[in-house]
Amino acid sequence: ATITVTASNGTDSISKTIAVTVAPEGSTAVKVEEITTSGNTETATLSGNFLTSGSTDGITVNGDTVTIHAKSSAAGITSSKVVIPQETAKALAEMTVIVEANTGSITLDSTLVGKIASAGSNVTLTLAKASVPSSALGSFHTAYSFSLTNAQGSSLAFGSGKATLAVSSANAAHAYLIENNARTERMPVSMSNGTATFTAIRSGLWALSANEYEIGGAGETPDQKPDQPGTN
Repeated sequence: ATITVTASNGTDSISKTIAVTVAPEGSTAVKVEEITTSGNTETATLSGNFLTSGSTDGITVNGDTVTIHAKSSAAGITSSKVVIPQETAKALAEMTVIVEANTGSITLDSTLVGKIASAGSNVTLTLAKASVPSSALGSFHTAYSFSLTNAQGSSLAFGSGKATLAVSSANAAHAYLIENNARTERMPVSMSNGTATFTAIRSGLWALSANEYEIGGAGETPDQKPDQPGTN
């Protein structure tokens, strides 16, 4: 629908045209339906199939960015989950989605939100503090498990989508994806006031370190770097 407002004094006039998106009959606004806690895990469940402008329960919309407020009031939370029904994901498609949880902030780019919308079922986003990898892989002081899984518990492929994680950490320069007891990806980390920010390109265990190690290798001592001659 389009609304046009015109004001005139008889000789001059001004007008403003506003495009209005009308919610289909029976639609409900996207909102945080509930946030529950069990032990050290918080779970926020979304609902709704139509994204409104401004704010609804637990949702803030600012242009093309949607912020989901998924923090519970519980203390000692080490694992945060957000359950996104498919109809809700479709309403969020083409938006950048920021999830604010007790374990950190997760920004999903519009490409990754589109992948979630096309998953064909509910998707659960999880960010949890994890044990650091074995010292045989290097010197790590912080680790987080990050995942997007479908209703069957299988990981959702990111494609070209990306997730930016902002988590509490001591000083770090690199984030490593640890798979099959090896480092398979290395991403740069930016630090600010005890918060480490880096991009995750797929699900898995991401470990943070101040040191730089080669990808696909294992067993270096913590002070070895991939550019040093003779380092495997």
